[in-house]
Amino acid sequence: MAVDRERHSALLRLYYAAGQLPLALQSALARVIYFALYSLTGYRRGIVHDNLQRAFPKKNATELTLLQKKYYRHLSNLAMELLRGMHMTEEEFAASVHQTNPDVLQACTDNYQRSVIILTIHQGNWEWMLHGSNAAIPLPFVAIYKPLHSAAADQFMYRLRSRFGATAVPVRQAARDVLAKREEPRCIVMLADQSPTPDEQTHWPLFFGSPTAFHAGPARLAALTGHPVVFAQCRRQSTGQYCVIYEVLAEADKPVDEVQLTQRYATAAETAINADPESWLWSNRRWKRS
Repeated sequence: MAVDRERHSALLRLYYAAGQLPLALQSALARVIYFALYSLTGYRRGIVHDNLQRAFPKKNATELTLLQKKYYRHLSNLAMELLRGMHMTEEEFAASVHQTNPDVLQACTDNYQRSVIILTIHQGNWEWMLHGSNAAIPLPFVAIYKPLHSAAADQFMYRLRSRFGATAVPVRQAARDVLAKREEPRCIVMLADQSPTPDEQTHWPLFFGSPTAFHAGPARLAALTGHPVVFAQCRRQSTGQYCVIYEVLAEADKPVDEVQLTQRYATAAETAINADPESWLWSNRRWKRS
């Protein structure tokens, strides 16, 4: 156990140091990571290929291979951006993540006087999106997250997400936290595009042409609280530059059909992915329950 803790501590020190490298060296390291992931180890290549083939059945083998390579390049750049983000200031995050239409949030929260549930997906750079939006939107941010299997890695990500005052809440405590503080104006952010486990309540909206398991929790929280629900897409514009685009999925204090709301989220997610397919997390086992 002590050896494992020391190994994790050494890795964290290495990650921290890598984040301080000059940008040119970070770009070179990203290319090394790409070679290691795609060519050397073939990290989850079978999963990525199967997911892409399922989502884009009309693409031929050459097109799928090109998209697969673009995804691994994005994943490699993303890894270096996450390391660089450990040393970025809140002002730098705000400059790197442009809020395209923040008036959507302002309107649905009555000029930031009430809470909103923000549903997003693992696209672009979702960690930078949290910090950039937290810096730009005058509401406290709450990030609902699924704890990682590694305690050291989980603690590392918790510290990253909490750097500038955002509150990180484990998903199993989310309902209690949101309901207990429903009167406090907050942005409640949920990455809800991962496949739920068999013991979690699910809805099965159409997603890339087939019924797909989605978490029922976000729609249930919207129904219980009356909070408006907004979809947020983190769209890559160039290296190290992203924009956030908001879209209302459910208005405040309106009756919520949980199945329909989950379908709206799945449709918005699919549209966002089609607009920038290489930047979604294709290495996740998204259809393992289908």
